[in-house]
Amino acid sequence: DFVLADLLTLAPSLRLRFPDVPPNPSLDPKAEQQRLFENAVACCHSICEKAPLLLVLEDAHWADSGSLALLRHLARRTRRHRILIVATYREVELDQTRPFQEVLLDLNRERLATRLRLTRLDRQGTHDMLEALFAEEITSEFLGGVYTETEGNPFFVEEVCKALVESGQVYFADGAWGRPEMEELEIPQSVRVAIQSRVGKMPAECQEALRLAAVLGREFGFETLLAASGAGEEELIEFLECAGQAQLVAEVSAEQDVTFAFTHALIPATLAEGVSTLRRRRLHRRAAAAIEQLHPDDFEGLAHHYSEAGNEERALAYHKKAGARASAAFANVEAESHYRAALELVEAKEERADLLWELGRALNRQSHYEAALEVWQEGIDQYQVLENQDGVARLYARSARAAWLLGDTPRGLAICREGMAAVGEAPESPDQADLLHETARACHFNGLPDEAAPLCRQALAMAERLGAVRVQAEAMATLGVLPSLTYEESVAVLSQAIELAESAGLLDQAARAHNNLGSCLVDLEESREHFMRAAELDRQRGEVVGEFFYAFNAADCSLRLGDFKAVEEAYSSLRDLATTIKDPGSIITMRLRGLGPVLLRHRGDLAAGIEGLQAVREEARSGGDLQTLAEMSGQLIFAYLSEGYGDEEEIEATLQELEGLGQRGMGTAVLAQCMRGVRSARRGEPGLAHHLLAKAREQAIEQGELQIWEPYL
Repeated sequence: DFVLADLLTLAPSLRLRFPDVPPNPSLDPKAEQQRLFENAVACCHSICEKAPLLLVLEDAHWADSGSLALLRHLARRTRRHRILIVATYREVELDQTRPFQEVLLDLNRERLATRLRLTRLDRQGTHDMLEALFAEEITSEFLGGVYTETEGNPFFVEEVCKALVESGQVYFADGAWGRPEMEELEIPQSVRVAIQSRVGKMPAECQEALRLAAVLGREFGFETLLAASGAGEEELIEFLECAGQAQLVAEVSAEQDVTFAFTHALIPATLAEGVSTLRRRRLHRRAAAAIEQLHPDDFEGLAHHYSEAGNEERALAYHKKAGARASAAFANVEAESHYRAALELVEAKEERADLLWELGRALNRQSHYEAALEVWQEGIDQYQVLENQDGVARLYARSARAAWLLGDTPRGLAICREGMAAVGEAPESPDQADLLHETARACHFNGLPDEAAPLCRQALAMAERLGAVRVQAEAMATLGVLPSLTYEESVAVLSQAIELAESAGLLDQAARAHNNLGSCLVDLEESREHFMRAAELDRQRGEVVGEFFYAFNAADCSLRLGDFKAVEEAYSSLRDLATTIKDPGSIITMRLRGLGPVLLRHRGDLAAGIEGLQAVREEARSGGDLQTLAEMSGQLIFAYLSEGYGDEEEIEATLQELEGLGQRGMGTAVLAQCMRGVRSARRGEPGLAHHLLAKAREQAIEQGELQIWEPYL
């Protein structure tokens, strides 16, 4: 029932067959979309367990981004199932359908799709089609004339033949088709001419109604066309019946507002040809007025029609509304499109700055971090001119996080410092608290724990005074991993962060707090549970980047537990997950690259594993990625000392690096001291080994980390 409830939202007509299935509980729009997608996968999996499944999607180039997102999700999540998905599309439409283009690129890049280009019919194929249409033998002269003009395009062949029949040049009499000699036969020189010929035979009022319908789109509702046309109901029905008999339009839905569609995309395009700019604007004004009356919440349609009508004020208002709705539903491609269109129409600096903030969010959610940074920088400039310190702080904070997601931790800190200087002594606000916290977090990731702790406490205190719960939860999640806290304090703060975030429905902050608690706990099984919980929360949110990080940490726990089967499965899932991220950035790439060599080492390919770890370490070092550098150095020192690999110089250099990283707040100081003790024991120096391990214990007690390091000590 849980799966079926979501499938009924895709196909409401099935509700009559399953009236007793209760709806699933409501989540935020992105989480609901993710649940729907996973339940569609579950349905397909259930079917293909019984027999292979074939899914066919016609005219995929017309699909909206939500449907295309489902297609992409199914392709990725069913790659190991007995499922074949066939999607047909017209290449000539691709320049108008960016979301579909992007899906094609993704599927091709991930080797999920094979493109089968269907060429036009050859001469023999055209002959066979004409023979089927006319149900009789076709002369070579007639075939040659049609083939020359249509070049084998099946739709063109059909349209040309319809035009010849409707013009009376080809006629049916006495059970057979009659036509004059070829020199007397005037075959239309293009399909557009054929369509225009058919339309031209209709009454002028009918042609005007069809032009208005073409302005409404390939599909249009009867009530909307009726309101826009000003025609009488009976009169419009006659027009549509006439167009239906000419096979120009067809009824596609018999819901309350009966819907019609043009039988081919070229028909409305042909109808629009030759219409003057002034007349076209008039038609769009009529369309907008009708939609505003009947469907006032069709923000997307209204934005389009008012733009085409030249009413910039109304177009701007509806682009903003459409962008906000798309953003709330995490339809980020559509949100980006509407905000870009709105920016083309707006001049007021304050309004422009707010739109740049929203556009950056839409880009950021698509993992287009560099593009988001550029847009937000323009927004910062606008807010500074307006002396809007909260706007400045907000964009600097979000820009710093985007830089971190790109793997450029030094850049993230530089952005924060620039932001702090820019806002100066601004009054307290949630945005100022957010920037304070983001600066503390950036200091932590750049190995500056002494700066991170006071900034984090300052941000937390400000957020508590203001009741800014999101920033409170964020600050506690960061504070809990800083080295200035004891083990017990860290666990308490992070547990409090989880409780606060979950009670407020802040899934993002709850996931981060679960992850940070998992990184602090001594019990590896318990740690893995928290990492998996964090990954599940971000999966519900549809936040693939966060899901990847948290699932990676769970895999690391499995590795330390010796559960190599779980690690192998996780590695495969993580690679699949990484392919779904448009711009994964260096952090994700580095995590994957680091896990691969670790698995090689545990499979017994020691040389290849260590070589891979060294390469990733070097890249992390040059990129300033201290977290990955600490992880790779830790893996290498374990490999060197447990496997007897590496010379003394390399071992000493790695130990010194771990000690330096420990001083920068990366939590590796005790590990370095432990490993020095292990090295001494391996050298046959038990006294020195005991001394070094005792020092490591003192260090662990000093830092409140004894419970973490007790198993090693």
